Amino acid sequence: MPFIKVKNSKRGFTLVETLISIALIAIVFSGIFGAYRLGMKMVWLDKAKTTAMAIGNGRIEMIRGLDYGSVGTTGPVVLPWAKGVIDPIAAETANGIEYTIATSVIFVSDPRDGLDSDTDDSCIWDYKKAAVRVSWDGKYPGEIVLSTDIAPGNQNQEAFSCTNQPGGILTVKVSDSAGIAVPLPFIDVYDINNPDNILSSGNPAGGTHSFPLEEGSYRIVISKSGYSHARTYGADELSNPDNPDKGVYNGKVSEQTLFIDPAAIISIDGISPSGFDNFSDTFENGNYVELNGAEISGESITLSEPPPYPENGSAISKEIMPANLVRWEEFTSSESEPAGTAVKYQILYFNGAEWTPVPDDYIGGNSAGLIDSPISLSGVPSAADYQKLKIKAVLLTTNQSVTPRIDNWRVSWVSDAGLPASNAVFHLRGTKTIGKDGAVDVYKYSQDLMLDASGHLDLTDMDGDRYYFSTAASSTIDVVGANPLSPVNAPSESVTAVKLFLSPENSLLLSVSAADSLTPVFGATVRLVNLSNGYDSSKITGTDGQTYFMPLQDGVYDLEIQSYGYENYSGSITISGQTVKSVDVVRAED
Repeated sequence: MPFIKVKNSKRGFTLVETLISIALIAIVFSGIFGAYRLGMKMVWLDKAKTTAMAIGNGRIEMIRGLDYGSVGTTGPVVLPWAKGVIDPIAAETANGIEYTIATSVIFVSDPRDGLDSDTDDSCIWDYKKAAVRVSWDGKYPGEIVLSTDIAPGNQNQEAFSCTNQPGGILTVKVSDSAGIAVPLPFIDVYDINNPDNILSSGNPAGGTHSFPLEEGSYRIVISKSGYSHARTYGADELSNPDNPDKGVYNGKVSEQTLFIDPAAIISIDGISPSGFDNFSDTFENGNYVELNGAEISGESITLSEPPPYPENGSAISKEIMPANLVRWEEFTSSESEPAGTAVKYQILYFNGAEWTPVPDDYIGGNSAGLIDSPISLSGVPSAADYQKLKIKAVLLTTNQSVTPRIDNWRVSWVSDAGLPASNAVFHLRGTKTIGKDGAVDVYKYSQDLMLDASGHLDLTDMDGDRYYFSTAASSTIDVVGANPLSPVNAPSESVTAVKLFLSPENSLLLSVSAADSLTPVFGATVRLVNLSNGYDSSKITGTDGQTYFMPLQDGVYDLEIQSYGYENYSGSITISGQTVKSVDVVRAED
C-alpha cells in the first residue's frame, strides 16, 4: 500500500507581522487612553466648575443680604469702587481644590435716571454692580465670574452713598469725524497721579459711558480694533493741549467727546536708490559675440584654424545697453595666455558714426588695449553717448602652435532697480495736531521708525491723514524720495503702499556669482565684519545673487562668503560712500 505524504499548511506569524500587529494595537490603545484622559479632564473641570459656581452663588447671596451701605470692599478704595465690609480677596477649599474668591463693587450712574443732582434725585450714584470671580489653579486651572446689581432701598440710602464717597461724573462720548457715535469703543480712565494703572474702563454699546469718580483730574484713552486712537493730554506733555486731561468735581458732571475713525494702514517698503546688474557671456554658443579670425571652441574663444594659428584674431560682444543705468561699474574676464600669447581688451562706445574705444580720460590705457582684469568702468560717463558699450578682445600669438583662450567676460553696472533697505531708520509725521507746546504745533503722529530685516514695515491703526517721510535726526540714512510723493495721503479704511527710497552715507552692494558660469549664487551667506567699530552682520543673497549692507561707517571690513557647493571666500573691502563689489566664487570639487 503506497504511503500518502500530507503537507502541513499551518504556519506561525513572521516577525514583521508580529511587529505590525503590536503597532496597530498600540495605536488603538493610545487613542483609547487619550480619550480616557480627555474624559477624566472634562469630569474634573466640570466638578471644579460646579463647586466654583456654588461658592460664587453663595458669595452673591451674601452680598444681596447686606444692607446697601455695607456693599463694597474693605481696604483703600477710591471711586468708582464702593467702600464696604466685604474682603476683596478670600480663599476657600472644597473637594480638595483651593479656590480664590475676588470681589469688586463699582458704582453705576445710569443716564436713564439723570446725571445731574436735583431736588428729586440728590445723588448721582444710582446703584452698585458687584462682581465675584472664583478661580482655581492646579493641573486644570480655570475661573468663573458672576455679577449682580444692588439697588438702594430708598433715596436716603442712595444719598448716603454720595455723602460717604463724594465725587462727580465723567461722561465720555466717542464719535467718528462725522459726529456719529462709535459702538463698543474701549474707554480707559487713569488717575493722572497714577498713569500706569487703569482706574476704570467701559465698553458701551452706544459709544457713551459715565464714570463715577472722586474729585480730581483724569486721563482718558480711547481704543477700538480697526480704528485710530484718541486720548487726553496733560500739561506735563504739552503746554496747551487741544484735549486736556479732564477734571471731575463733587456733585458735577464733566463731559468729554473724543473722535476716532476706521484706521488707515500704511505698508512701507524701503529701497536703496540703486541696484546691481550685468551682462555676461560664457560662450556656450556664438549668439552674443562677433568673431574675426577667432572661433568658439569648447565654450571658449580661441584663434581659429588650429594649428597653425593666425597671429591674431578678434571678438566683439553684442551691444550692452542697460535699461536703468545709474553708472558703469567694472569689466571682468577669465582667460588663459600660454607663453607667446596675449589677450588685450578694449571697451567701445558708439560716437554717432562708429564703434570706437572709450577715451583714455575715462579708462586709462583703453586705446592701447588693457590686459589686467578687473577693469574699473566707474570713470565712464552715463551720459547719452555712453548709454551703450561693447567689449572688444584681440587675441595674439607669436607661436602659431598655441592660442590664448577667453573663458568668459562680464560688464557690470549700477541700476536704479534698488534692493531692500533692511533695518533702515526714518521719520514719519502726520499733519493732525494735538495742541501746541508754546508756539510750536505738536503733531499727533511723529515718530522715528525702523524697517525690518526684509526692508518692510506695516503700520496699522493709523489716523486717516497725510504723512511726511523724512530723514531721522539720529540716522545716517537719507530719505531721498517716496512713491507716491511725500506727503503721502493715507485715507481711512484703506491700505496705502509706499516705496521709500533711502540712501545711506556709506553702504555695500554685493553681487555673488559662480566663477565658471557667471550665474548668480542664490542663498549664499555673506558676513561683513569690522572689529574696530563693532560691526558684524550676516545676510543671505537673493535670487539675483545680491545683498545690501547699510548703514556703514567708512573703513576696511573683512568679507566672508559661504555657499553650499562652493569654496569659502574671504577677503577685505574698503567701504567709502556707495560701494559696489562683485565676487566670483569657485565651485567645490566633488
